[in-house]
Amino acid sequence: MGKIHLLDCTLRDGGYINDWKFGEHAIKDICKKLARVGVEAIEVGFIKGDKFSPDRTMFPNVECISALIEPKSPSVFYVGMLDMSAPVPMERIVPFDGSSVDAIRVIFKKNRLDEGYECCRQVKALGYKLFVQFVGTDNYSDAEFIAALEKFNALEPDVVYVVDSFGLMRKKHFMRLIQLADNNLIEGAALGYHSHNNLQQALGNAQAFAEFHTSRDKYIDATAFGMGRGAGNLNLELFADYLNENFGTRYDVEPIIDIVSDHLDAIYEKHAWGYAMPLYLSAALDCHPNYPIYYSANHHLTLRELADLLKNIAPEERKNYSATKAERFYEQFMLDVRKTGGCDDSLALEKLRRALADRTVLLIGPGSSVHRQRSKIQSSISDTNPIAISVNYAPSDIAVDYIFLSNAKRYAQLRYDLPENINARAEIIATSNVTKVEGSFDYVLDYNSLIDRSTEIVDNSLVMLLKAMIKIGVRKINLAGFDGYSKRADNYFDVSRAYSFVKTKAEYLNRYVKEFLASIDDSIEIKFVTDSRYESAARLN
Repeated sequence: MGKIHLLDCTLRDGGYINDWKFGEHAIKDICKKLARVGVEAIEVGFIKGDKFSPDRTMFPNVECISALIEPKSPSVFYVGMLDMSAPVPMERIVPFDGSSVDAIRVIFKKNRLDEGYECCRQVKALGYKLFVQFVGTDNYSDAEFIAALEKFNALEPDVVYVVDSFGLMRKKHFMRLIQLADNNLIEGAALGYHSHNNLQQALGNAQAFAEFHTSRDKYIDATAFGMGRGAGNLNLELFADYLNENFGTRYDVEPIIDIVSDHLDAIYEKHAWGYAMPLYLSAALDCHPNYPIYYSANHHLTLRELADLLKNIAPEERKNYSATKAERFYEQFMLDVRKTGGCDDSLALEKLRRALADRTVLLIGPGSSVHRQRSKIQSSISDTNPIAISVNYAPSDIAVDYIFLSNAKRYAQLRYDLPENINARAEIIATSNVTKVEGSFDYVLDYNSLIDRSTEIVDNSLVMLLKAMIKIGVRKINLAGFDGYSKRADNYFDVSRAYSFVKTKAEYLNRYVKEFLASIDDSIEIKFVTDSRYESAARLN
């Protein structure tokens, strides 16, 4: 049996979580603590981009890495990564002199295999240990993978990796690729495994690989606390403990606990990672995980809708992500599957016009001010005798005349609560993207005519409802419970109703709604009944 090496890639793969902004002190401290753990290799970051900051593990050249890893531990192999999707000029890679990284890992997709080969050739010629990383190894046919291995054998690589880029490899499939690599790699090359954990297969696959009998050395990647994009990576602390118990190794797990406590916990509180159903769906459907991440950040979809949307993407498109394509697929899904286009809502609008046009309308959102400033709302109701419309929820203690629904996720929650609610007899105004489980809604408005395609999040519920109110001729609107967005999601009285994208989009959403309110100032009279982050842009009365 060859030797098993642990490679920690917290500072590189974990950096997708925090834009690689660990801070200079944290980078140095994590490197020192990992050396105390006893890991054989530390991947310190990407060799990528044009700007250097000592606080970030994204390095434009190998020379600027030196100061962050000094003094180098003699027992540790230091690694930097070159990404062929955004390669740096090779002149930035100075010949190896021992002061910076010891090895360079080159990653490339199948369509850039030849470019990857040339980059690897130059890395080897410059004196660095060469780690070859076949991104999305499962995308290769057996014949293609064998041919690729034979091609790179000519470079005498130090380590060649099987890579589960989308976290979808189950053990049988993974071990077949390992056996192919073991049988076709040049003698002396080590075999590596880089995992993602969307299907929770990382630990089981790593254990199976560790137990696989081969004379080759093995490199197994992991991160502290499993830190990594989406569902994360193999947990360093779990696998080190497994190796200690089953292979007689002596990794010290205590420094990993300190790394998490001192540096990663604070990041996790702001940007959590770990197993999640959207990422399970991406792996189960052989789809790039950035798609569910994008949709969770920008649109209100139930898990069933997310699954249907991912299935609606052509298989050949699922693995190649871009935000532009993601939005195009979403819009196509809404039009083709949810049939949001072409809804004739003229009768619904006319009926609402007769009921609302000459009345003051009170719109009630799910903000915490609904409870904190309840007396203000009651006073407003007494003074104006408004038509009350709640937005994407049914208040338990304020009678409303209508409930406005603009996203299916809120409808899925609401339809179980509504029968026992005092608003059970309120009429439902729904946009055409929301489909009723049985029967039909009282009013259906054309979703396509209410969204704003010029902005990042096209279907803000308040903006959509205000557009509808203007269409039917309402002139006076009172707003309660529209507190504006907070990164802590403390603007919701019920945290379960907070959207996952609020943490990253709060400032943008507040600015967007303020600008919209300012743009309709001449069309409708807005009065805030409760405190709101939007208030500064509206006409106050």
